[in-house]
Amino acid sequence: MVNRILIGVICAAIVAACDSVPTAPTPLPASTRPPGPAPTPTPFFEPFVDLKVGETVTRHVTGGSPECDKVPGFQCQYFRFTPPASGVVDITLTYSFVFQPLDMSVRDELGRAWWADLLPQRGNLSVPVVAGTVYEITIWYVTEDMDYVLNATLR
Repeated sequence: MVNRILIGVICAAIVAACDSVPTAPTPLPASTRPPGPAPTPTPFFEPFVDLKVGETVTRHVTGGSPECDKVPGFQCQYFRFTPPASGVVDITLTYSFVFQPLDMSVRDELGRAWWADLLPQRGNLSVPVVAGTVYEITIWYVTEDMDYVLNATLR
């Protein structure tokens, strides 16, 4: 009998305590933590060729291209473009390879990168762009006597 009375008292205490519990969530205080630092721009590579959106570049590689970043012993060619409007830039690379196929990537000032879908002797890449932002196209693994055509169009 004492156990039943004790259980009854405990239940009554719990019910009484529940009456003082808020029924709505308590809002959290505003954060006093300052915002993090702005992303650090990633340096682009030198030397580069300025590419106008809508322009077609036709090249015959004569050698002496700069070494690819983090890929010693291989040569790359770099192009930079600044789109006049936001949208999507479609980049097409067609080439004749002498020793090996090429690869192509695009990188923005914050280091975000996009890589081309490559087929033998052709690469296509579509990149969302923001007007006034600088982008760098890298053509990877160029070799002497190689020919290629690079085109970038905005839609």
